[in-house]
Amino acid sequence: MASIHVVARQQEQTPDLFWHEGVFIFVSGWWKINEEKVASLMGGTVFLHETKLVPSRMGGTILDIFPAPEGGPYEGRFAIRFQSTLEARFVAWNWGDNAPNMLAELTVNLDE
Repeated sequence: MASIHVVARQQEQTPDLFWHEGVFIFVSGWWKINEEKVASLMGGTVFLHETKLVPSRMGGTILDIFPAPEGGPYEGRFAIRFQSTLEARFVAWNWGDNAPNMLAELTVNLDE
C-alpha cells in the first residue's frame, strides 16, 4: 500500500490547515501532491512529522484526498482525511531512493 510522509509542524497547524472531524478522524492540508499519485494513496498511510529527521508524531489510514476550493489561497493543493492509528506514530521519514545518499552527522565540540 502506498504512503506519504509530510512535514506538518505542530505550531503551524492552524484551523485552516488541520482539523478534527470525528473520532480519530483528522484532515491535514494543503499539500502539493501529484494528481496522478492521489488515487494510489487511497487506503494507504499518511505520516505527519515535525521535521524529516524526527519520527512521525501522528498519522493514519488515508480515507480521502480532496482538492482545495478553486480560487482560494490553496488552489491546486490537496487535503488528506485520515483515521489516526498507533502504527503511524514514531515512524522514521521514508527517504525513498535517496536513502543511501543521506548522511546526518552530529558534531559536538567539548572544548567550548
